[in-house]
Amino acid sequence: MKEQANVHLAVFDICGRLMSTLVDQVLDGPARYRVRWDARGQASGVYLVRMIAQPSGSGAPPLVRTTRMM
Repeated sequence: MKEQANVHLAVFDICGRLMSTLVDQVLDGPARYRVRWDARGQASGVYLVRMIAQPSGSGAPPLVRTTRMM
């Protein structure tokens, strides 16, 4: 994102159940951010990570990305 954005980053299991919300705040852009998910206590397998970044005040559509992780 080129400007500030309200960012929501969440982890879901393969059935779509929310496992953890990692980020839910306004972040400045552009920048690189690192987030660590402590998956201890979770079953091994495939999880989905979804990021939604809604630019602040521009009226632009949100950027939505979903990826798998093991």
